[in-house]
Amino acid sequence: MKKSVKIVAIVIVCIITLYFSFIAYSAYTIKQNDAYKVAVLAIEKNMMIQSKTGGIIGYGTFPSGSISENEAVVLITVKGKNKDTKVVAMLTKLSDNQWRLYQMMNDLE
Repeated sequence: MKKSVKIVAIVIVCIITLYFSFIAYSAYTIKQNDAYKVAVLAIEKNMMIQSKTGGIIGYGTFPSGSISENEAVVLITVKGKNKDTKVVAMLTKLSDNQWRLYQMMNDLE
């Protein structure tokens, strides 16, 4: 009985480790993508986001979204001096392989 409990505990620890490894790898992959970088540049140039957050001091550790060959939707947490916000950036890849932001939404009023 004790041996089976030990095996179950080890399996659970392995599953949890794999889950968090996958999340960390996904976040790293998104942050390295040019679509994410274009979205961050657009966020930094957006005066409404700058004003409502009190100035951007950083970004969340774990962005999420979907990036395919020609389309991307990225959810980025923006850390502000006064207030944080979540931004959804939608991008498309042009014929010259450059990403272009075509829509950005945030949860600020």
